[in-house]
Amino acid sequence: NFDYIRFPSDGAINQLEYSFYKTSEKTKAEQLQEFFAYLHENLKDRGAKLSVDLFGLSTINTDDLGIGQVIEYAFPYFDYVSPMVYPSHYASGFLKYKNPAAYPYEVIDYSMEKAIARRSKLDFELNQATSTATTSLPYIKISRLPKNTKLAEIRPWLQVFNLGADYTPEMVRKEIQAVYDNGLGVGWYLWNPSNIYNQNALLKE
Repeated sequence: NFDYIRFPSDGAINQLEYSFYKTSEKTKAEQLQEFFAYLHENLKDRGAKLSVDLFGLSTINTDDLGIGQVIEYAFPYFDYVSPMVYPSHYASGFLKYKNPAAYPYEVIDYSMEKAIARRSKLDFELNQATSTATTSLPYIKISRLPKNTKLAEIRPWLQVFNLGADYTPEMVRKEIQAVYDNGLGVGWYLWNPSNIYNQNALLKE
């Protein structure tokens, strides 16, 4: 699993110099896409399952969030794409909620719905469309991506830490239910930076 594959967004970023790419020749998102392709090409024959963590807003935003992450550029190169859809990380006003952290089901449900729709559009463009032109995904260069390829499944990270709201077992179960209600059956991750997890949030086998 590759975590935190992104360009920096904090600090004196105007002083950064990149030796591996020129901003005049490609975007940050295109540079990351090339790195994703490099990982896939060099690891695909080793039998490893590859996954990548992306910011939660990559399911919704069509820009690169200033860090180079555009979800369509990741789908062709991994087995799993894992957006970190922590409700506490969505700004006040998202879905008209003053405090999105207090609405775990709604935030996860919306994010998964958008991610699935974007994956479906990309699958059509790469594997079914007969024309190289695309109108459904105008914010990416579809020609950069491989045709006739299996796209990654969506397996999100969910919030289990108290930020914006106290995340009770019931709230965590709402997050998990939102994943299942969107037909995603390849699992999910739970994240608490203190590694404290309440077993009551999980159903017993």
